[in-house]
Amino acid sequence: MNLTSVVKPLKHTSRITTYSLRNKQYPRKEVINSLVTHPRVKNTYAESVRELNVYKSAFEMAMEIFELSKNFPKEERYSLTDQIRRSSRSICANLAETWRKRKYINVFRNILTDCLREASETQTWLEFALRCGYITEGQFEELDKRYEHISAMLAAMEKKAESFCKS
Repeated sequence: MNLTSVVKPLKHTSRITTYSLRNKQYPRKEVINSLVTHPRVKNTYAESVRELNVYKSAFEMAMEIFELSKNFPKEERYSLTDQIRRSSRSICANLAETWRKRKYINVFRNILTDCLREASETQTWLEFALRCGYITEGQFEELDKRYEHISAMLAAMEKKAESFCKS
């Protein structure tokens, strides 16, 4: 199913085409360029940060890190355990913050950069957990690969910031 079979153009001027989706009207750039999956249409406008695929992935990863870190030794409670949990959760928190501030493109980009930094920090803590023997090589490879995917989605959002920001 393609976009035009579900999203119907309402009016077209030389500058803006407005689309109707789920009984709401959205400018074309919001319908086409966001990184959200609607059950019937890919790339539809996100009304909430929780609808973003990158948010969903980062949230799921933070929960996996939480469960995994429960098995870390007690002596790591205030260092590795605390740091890996904070950095993994910070990605979602920063995404939520920047979603509310997308009126300001420079702020949006800046906080997305913070999200990328937190994803990289989490990968570093995962590497420490591997070297200390708290996780297996297989667990590390899987988690690291998924954080690389999250980082790629964040970088794509940063590159296409104009299409996410409110005008």
